[in-house]
Amino acid sequence: MKVVVFTRKILVVIALFALIYGCSASDQSKANSGNKAETPASKQVSDTTLEGFRSQGKLIVKETYIALSSELQKAVQEGGIPHALTFCNTAALPVTDSLAKIYNVDIKRVSLKNRNPLNKADAFEASLIETFSKLSVADLSLVNMVVRDVDGFPVYAQPIVMGENCLPCHGSIEKDIAPANLRLIRDLYPEGKAVGYKTGDLRGIWRIRFNSKSSL
Repeated sequence: MKVVVFTRKILVVIALFALIYGCSASDQSKANSGNKAETPASKQVSDTTLEGFRSQGKLIVKETYIALSSELQKAVQEGGIPHALTFCNTAALPVTDSLAKIYNVDIKRVSLKNRNPLNKADAFEASLIETFSKLSVADLSLVNMVVRDVDGFPVYAQPIVMGENCLPCHGSIEKDIAPANLRLIRDLYPEGKAVGYKTGDLRGIWRIRFNSKSSL
């Protein structure tokens, strides 16, 4: 299993948790030095192939983010934060699903502290989030991965980083979220956990699964 993390300047190979993946000590040493390395069970994959999935994944995330942000901003303008919360509850997933059909992929936004139960990370996705959380980089928004999931499908993963404009819905209960909005959040998402974040925190990941096993 090969996991590739990209920044603007370097290509780093790192290991996910042993529950799903394995990596030798020498592989980790190479990863830390910025050289490409393989786990014992992995197969050689060309940089061109990896770059192709990376480019596709970044494009899909960008287009989905633009679509969601546009609708969310419209909701805020029409009815403030309460209207935006209602939009997220009823319309965010349909927007994501519509773009998934266009690109013939599976698009998910997942978190360890999910608000919507449908955005709860599974074991594989949780391992990706944990890997991102352990990276020593100044800006997680510049990092991404191309991996193969437990069913053999290529997956592009990119961090979701907490922005300042997200604080009214996902920030501190004491400082950022108005009491009326907090009551609405708890009404819409009785088991929601997506609060208490600060600007720059890792909220979760975009997970784009490509529907072909043959290309990676």
